[in-house]
Amino acid sequence: MFWRSESVEDSYDTLVTVLTCKNRLELIAGVNRTFNRDVMEITRSVKQVFESLEKAADATLQLVVPSYYLLTMKMAPAVQDSVMTRTFNDNLRKYLDLKLWTCINALHWMATFLDPSFKQLEFIPQNNASDA
Repeated sequence: MFWRSESVEDSYDTLVTVLTCKNRLELIAGVNRTFNRDVMEITRSVKQVFESLEKAADATLQLVVPSYYLLTMKMAPAVQDSVMTRTFNDNLRKYLDLKLWTCINALHWMATFLDPSFKQLEFIPQNNASDA
């Protein structure tokens, strides 16, 4: 999705020129550039997280749990988000829960806790004293 939205953004002006010459502007009229940019920014962070988890030469077991929380934080609704962007983020969070949260097991938690940089589990949202 990142590459698709990036491609649309990078080629938008050229597409307008080409489609104007061919009298086919209706093909580009349906593109919502604001939403496309939102999708590009959201999926850029997702792409970066998954690429860091897929490094073949580095141990990444301890990064799975913090990455899950990082992604849920990045997909949290913001005040300025449009309805479409909120819906997109909601669907991404549901997909993330379905694909990643259900795969996180005790081994991931232990690896995360044993990593000195994550030992305090500070990446977990703490809304009150009992959460901490």
